[in-house]
Amino acid sequence: MPDADVSQVVHALRLALDVNAELRLQSLTHLQLAATSPNFYPSLVRIFSATDLDLGPDGRQIRQQAVVQFKNGVEKYWRRGAPNAIPLEEKLAIRPQLLAMVNEPDRVLAKTVALCIAKIARLDYGIDWDDLPESLVESLRTGLNPPAPSNGLVVLHRTLLFLQATIKSLSSNRIMKGRLLMKKVGNILFPTLRDIYQHVLQIAVNKLDTEGVSSIGEVDELEIALLSFKCLAKLTVYGCGDASEDPTAKDFFSGTPTTLASLIALRLRFIPPAPAPPPHATPRLLLLTKLVIAHIKLYRALIGHDAAVFARMGVASEIIETVWRSISDASQSPSTSISDELTAPYPERFVVLSLLLLKSTMGDWAAQSPVSVPPEFVRQFVEILVTKLLPLRAIDLEKWAEDPEEWMNEEEADRSIDFDAWLVETLAPEAVGTDSNYRIIRRRIAWLVGKWVEEDLKPETLRKIYSLLVHLLGRNASTDTAIRLTAARSLAKCGDTWDFDSAVFIPFLPAAIEEIVSLLGEVTLPDSQMRLNQTLGVVIDRVQAAITPYAQRLAEILATLWAVATENHFQTSVLVTLTKLAEALGEQSRGLHAQACPIILLSVDPSLPAHVYLQEDGLELWQVLLRRSDSLSQEMLSLLPLLLSLLSSGTDVLPRVLRILESYLLLDASRVLQLCSNDLFVSFENLLGDLNIEPLKAVLRAMEAVFSTAPTVAWAQALDGSNAMLKILKSATGTESAQIVTKYLCTTSRIVLADPVSLRDPVHSIKMIPFLREKIGQVQALHGGPDAFQAAHLSRVDPAVLEELYKRLQGQIQG
Repeated sequence: MPDADVSQVVHALRLALDVNAELRLQSLTHLQLAATSPNFYPSLVRIFSATDLDLGPDGRQIRQQAVVQFKNGVEKYWRRGAPNAIPLEEKLAIRPQLLAMVNEPDRVLAKTVALCIAKIARLDYGIDWDDLPESLVESLRTGLNPPAPSNGLVVLHRTLLFLQATIKSLSSNRIMKGRLLMKKVGNILFPTLRDIYQHVLQIAVNKLDTEGVSSIGEVDELEIALLSFKCLAKLTVYGCGDASEDPTAKDFFSGTPTTLASLIALRLRFIPPAPAPPPHATPRLLLLTKLVIAHIKLYRALIGHDAAVFARMGVASEIIETVWRSISDASQSPSTSISDELTAPYPERFVVLSLLLLKSTMGDWAAQSPVSVPPEFVRQFVEILVTKLLPLRAIDLEKWAEDPEEWMNEEEADRSIDFDAWLVETLAPEAVGTDSNYRIIRRRIAWLVGKWVEEDLKPETLRKIYSLLVHLLGRNASTDTAIRLTAARSLAKCGDTWDFDSAVFIPFLPAAIEEIVSLLGEVTLPDSQMRLNQTLGVVIDRVQAAITPYAQRLAEILATLWAVATENHFQTSVLVTLTKLAEALGEQSRGLHAQACPIILLSVDPSLPAHVYLQEDGLELWQVLLRRSDSLSQEMLSLLPLLLSLLSSGTDVLPRVLRILESYLLLDASRVLQLCSNDLFVSFENLLGDLNIEPLKAVLRAMEAVFSTAPTVAWAQALDGSNAMLKILKSATGTESAQIVTKYLCTTSRIVLADPVSLRDPVHSIKMIPFLREKIGQVQALHGGPDAFQAAHLSRVDPAVLEELYKRLQGQIQG
């Protein structure tokens, strides 16, 4: 398609808003075609970022359509190596235009731009967008001292939106390079963000004192404070290395307990005590509540990331005291004080997060507490939890009855004490009860057992646990969906422990598989399906070959789950479980090919958008199935075109793709070459060239696998018909490093020893004979002379092979 024109793109976007379905379909077709044409994405950015374009009365909707199209394009085409990737010159023009949108008046559009910047930062920062944090800091300073004072808060707000999304995206990269980039970002951003937070929070508190919670403009200082705090929280946990050793981060964190106590007290001033009805949910009141909750989230994130750092911050006791005071006050207030409304005196979200924070400071049965907690505090905590906060209210019981699956996915709780005798005397008898009023007890038992299997238990105790869980997993008078789902999760936890005893568990395997499969057919929520699939994967992984009798049924169920999955992370979960099943079956995994190969195609094909998320796991499944096969099925052969497509793309998955090719060749090289030898050598030809040593080794190893596994007749003509041999000989006689030349010489030797005739024409054009004579001399003079380093590499080629190569090449030339 020709270059995208702005006016044409605007026209297509306008049609997308039309009430006429046929016109909307026409627009969709046009935009899909334009998505891979030059200048399409710069045109979209021009449309949603420029203020001088007259887009008519529906201009706002057109701009929002444009930014959504751009976001979708970033997800599909921004990544280097993606099919139809956006050109570098377009990216260089687009990035500064996005950052310049810090004064964008449309809040919804600005949020989408923030997501786009974050996705691009995840791909580009640290490679070719190193000035990103400095550019955003400059925008923050502009917002603090704007040319037009009325616009300052908008600039601050939009910049912080961009920053928050970017920091969140970068912090998700937990590999070493990602952590180093986050630390670099933290060093640049933290001081400015802290100053802004302290400055605007003071202004916001003063306004709350004088104006109350009812007044708010387009952007309020309290919202700026909240966004700044969220950025600082992420940087404290993920952007400072050890935050206790970073003076700026530690100073910020040390002041949070005092700030939190003040914010809690300030908030309660605007909320009448129960049983009075809660106040109107004004934007300021909601922002204030969210800022309070954000403090608890920061504490939980840091203690979860590194409890020792949390303790070394030096304010753990102040945090616990502040949070405990609120929980204690909530427990002594009327029950209506705690509700899921953010305007309640004690919102449920705040109470639950606070309880989880306090619980995490106490450690668990297997570990010491990260901070020093007095025993009396633990006693008071348990007493309030059990007597005031744990009992289910009438509304909770109603929700359970209405939708047990959803209730199970939302509900959270804590655990109790002692075990062996308790299991036999109390838990097991209660678990087989049938009184519907005791469903919560049976669900707590299923949940509790899952927590306790982390302890060091005897085989006989484990046998009783497996029996109890399989009973609660089944459809019987003791259970309902919530209980069965809880039992499934606890069964997965059993399998994830060191103490799991497959010999003890296998007698329960038939019933466990039957009930998991049955439950998979009953639940409808993706979260429930994914958790059950994960349980299935754990069971397969631990019982290994014992899963064989159920393999075909499980493969069909997994294929069905894949077909109905609408989310990539669920499809990834199915791929992982299929891979575990293939590994467990060993040579019998050939029976999975009919179900697995179509899934591999849909997850790996680079022309499909989902390959960005699924390709790695799809390749893993492909490789595992091949390695556990003794021959190539028709389903596996049908994937050869996909394999060649991946070879031609030359992306970062190339090493694994080449290993998959080698597996194909080892299984049936003649059949593979019969189907695709010409295309294969064209792919090799395209891959050879300016390669570093590691990718070069992988490519040449794959080529040598062709020569060593197949008869000459299967590949000689295809090799002769491509320029691959010419490229090898040119590189072998070129000026590359000795190490690279050696690799090419080894491959040349492999070809010549197998079929010297194939080199007749290339040898005449390359002048190979004098070059080879020189290399033989270097090998013979290994331990001296200026070329000793080069000769050391060349010594890896057997001198006898070089001599034989020399003789055969001479024979070809003289012949």
